[in-house]
Amino acid sequence: MYLELGYSIRAIAKLTGRHPSKLSRELARQTKYNAESAQHQYEAHKSWHKVKIHP
Repeated sequence: MYLELGYSIRAIAKLTGRHPSKLSRELARQTKYNAESAQHQYEAHKSWHKVKIHP
């Protein structure tokens, strides 16, 4: 949506709190970028890599 409005990848990254290279990679993988889908994928990926510390 932001790209269609003429925003640059850097501007979108700043608005969404993501790194520009992350957005660039996601856009390269997807023909149509969906911020909601990307957020869901980010959260799912983040949960896979949680470090569990046992006392």
